[in-house]
Amino acid sequence: MKKNNKVRLKDKVDSHIALLPLKGRDIVVAGLIWQPIHTVRNIQAEAKNLIRNEKCQHFLTYSQGSRAQCGMTRRLPQGKRSYSAIMLLRESLGDSWLGLFRLPDNRFWLAAIDNGMVVPGGDSIFDDENLARERYRDYIELFAWQRKYVDGVEGIEGELIGLFLLLQDTELKNRHRILFAQEMQRWVRLIAVRGAILLAILGIAIGSWQYYKHQQEQERLEKLRAEKLARMKASGFEEGMWRRKPPALPLLNACLIGINKYPVEIAGWMIEDFGCDGKTVKLKYKAGRNATNKNFALAVKRQKFQFQKGMTAEITDEVTIIGDRKAEKLQPISEVVTNLLENLQLGFAKGKIDDIHSTRKKMAKFEFETQYSPMTAINISNLDGLVIHSIKGRVSSQGKLVWHISGEVYGK
Repeated sequence: MKKNNKVRLKDKVDSHIALLPLKGRDIVVAGLIWQPIHTVRNIQAEAKNLIRNEKCQHFLTYSQGSRAQCGMTRRLPQGKRSYSAIMLLRESLGDSWLGLFRLPDNRFWLAAIDNGMVVPGGDSIFDDENLARERYRDYIELFAWQRKYVDGVEGIEGELIGLFLLLQDTELKNRHRILFAQEMQRWVRLIAVRGAILLAILGIAIGSWQYYKHQQEQERLEKLRAEKLARMKASGFEEGMWRRKPPALPLLNACLIGINKYPVEIAGWMIEDFGCDGKTVKLKYKAGRNATNKNFALAVKRQKFQFQKGMTAEITDEVTIIGDRKAEKLQPISEVVTNLLENLQLGFAKGKIDDIHSTRKKMAKFEFETQYSPMTAINISNLDGLVIHSIKGRVSSQGKLVWHISGEVYGK
């Protein structure tokens, strides 16, 4: 009877996956089909489409930052708690590694994680050892792996580990569990129906009371808003605005460091323009003669980038600003504007700055264009109250670099 059960169990799973038992009902699954998810804000909806297109019944999703993936398979044994083998190993081995492992049934599992994500073909089962070795050697050249691992395979590059012991020692987490798609869909529909019924009942119960109180509440809130706005204007409304913005000098330093870490030329692609808003740095490169997308992708493979129209590519990187404006004090607005205006008059920059003398405003917007460093264009001794919105640069076909700085300054 036990033998027959094993046969039936084997018939119910896909041939391209491998099952490894852990404890009790828990098993790990190697050999999932992995597809990227492009819309991180709606992972489950896109995963549903992928499951339907691949004609699969079991899946799990995994996200890291702005990237996400869906792992799928068609059939798994019932009554088991299934977990992704490669996701469990990622917990132990890290974000960059390549491995080739001999399984108990004498098949071979190729596993590959780069930059925290499963690479294409990086969760594959092989019946033929020579084919598995050949694929492993091919993958060695694809990425700059931090580590390489093997188990039960001799004569190839890699650190020896005990695959099964490592899987057993890894904590099983719900985010690594493979779900049954139909069961998940029924559960979601059930919650949606119950939620709709509950909302309808609550709506009927409180609708009349809300309608009755609505006009009185609106009048009260409008009066409060008017009083609050008057108080804010009387006490210096602009001051509250600039204190919530990043401090000017740390923002300038962080942006320039973020921009200067990238070279002018990458694999034959020349930089065209770039910008920084205090949160991200974006740099656009244009392909030169004989430059290829493949060479560019290999050169910047550890950075976030995307190809765009017109043989251009954009690299995006995050910047971190350390500091706040707690110790800053507003200066007389006329003094700050005069200091900034002097830089225009001395020829360090071209641009414009709002007139505050005739308007008596406590805030002035400015836009500067300069061939000097942004630090030179904004060369004033006290940056308290100065807000930088963006720093942009463009390199002409003659190699001329022009900076654009925009922002506003607050004073008293």
